[in-house]
Amino acid sequence: MTTDQPYDPNNPFQVGNDLCWVHGEHYRVAKVLEVEEGRVKLSGMTADYWRSKKSLLPRLDVTPHRVSGFF
Repeated sequence: MTTDQPYDPNNPFQVGNDLCWVHGEHYRVAKVLEVEEGRVKLSGMTADYWRSKKSLLPRLDVTPHRVSGFF
C-alpha cells in the first residue's frame, strides 16, 4: 500500500504516508492504510486502528521519512 506521489504537507492523509504526531509527552508514528471522509486507518507498531483527521491534524509533526536518521 504505497504511493508514488511525493509527500504533500497540505494533504498528509494519503495512503502510504508515514505520519508522526504528538501524543501526550511522546510521539506516535504510523503509516496511512486507508482514508475515509473524516478518519484514517493507521498501522502502528503493534496494531492497526482508526483515528479522526480532526484530532490528528493539529498535532502532526515532521514526517518520519524526512528525518529517518533521527528515529
